[in-house]
Amino acid sequence: MESEFTLQELQGKLFCRNDGQRCHLCAEGRDDGRGLYKVYLHGGQGSMLMGTLMPEQGMLRLRRSISIAELKRKNCWPIADAHAELAFSFSEDEGNAVPEGWQRAEHLADMLQDEILRKSAAELKEAFIRWEETGFLLAMPYEERKPFPLTPLFCLGTFCRLGERGYIVFCFDRSGVPRILGHRKKVRA
Repeated sequence: MESEFTLQELQGKLFCRNDGQRCHLCAEGRDDGRGLYKVYLHGGQGSMLMGTLMPEQGMLRLRRSISIAELKRKNCWPIADAHAELAFSFSEDEGNAVPEGWQRAEHLADMLQDEILRKSAAELKEAFIRWEETGFLLAMPYEERKPFPLTPLFCLGTFCRLGERGYIVFCFDRSGVPRILGHRKKVRA
């Protein structure tokens, strides 16, 4: 028995061939150059990682042969659908969309009063601001295992989620002097 599923994320296909004992799978799609993609199988009541697509002759491809018994153990038989998702981005900017209600902080160093902060901000690649009546909020992406780029300011920040990502948010008055968020309302996206 043969079946075919669309991998919309890659404008590609997953081809499945069942020989009674094993399911022979071939996933392929366009190589958009964004990064590494993983393919997931869905069926019954479960999902299962098929593997990571690899570049091959200008396309991304993955071939696997999985026992039907294994697919059944994972509650993934019969296969009903599949999808690909970006697992690792080659671009530092990938996935760093501007949070709703915010804008990219262009020339942030010029907006700050303190010389140490200005020097730290000069090298920033990603920061977002939102203007308010009394000044502006500055949001910087935060990941536990990565160094924080605006270290001198870190203690004055508040962690929050804007969409799917974690940020440290700082408050500044209109002249660019940092303020403690204090008892302000919770920062919203």
